[in-house]
Amino acid sequence: NTYFGFTHLITKFNQQQIQALRYIPVNRLLAETDAPYMPPRGIRINTPIYVGEVVEKLTTL
Repeated sequence: NTYFGFTHLITKFNQQQIQALRYIPVNRLLAETDAPYMPPRGIRINTPIYVGEVVEKLTTL
């Protein structure tokens, strides 16, 4: 009963990390922002609106 949360840092994963992520069942993935901390590059303050970027990246893997 473990879940795995990912922030926008997923966009910087290397191939080995991406391969490992593919072994995680989809129903165990969580998209997070860590708002207000850890903003995406070029953004001053993180907000929940950026969770879409995380979801988009997860769907392409």
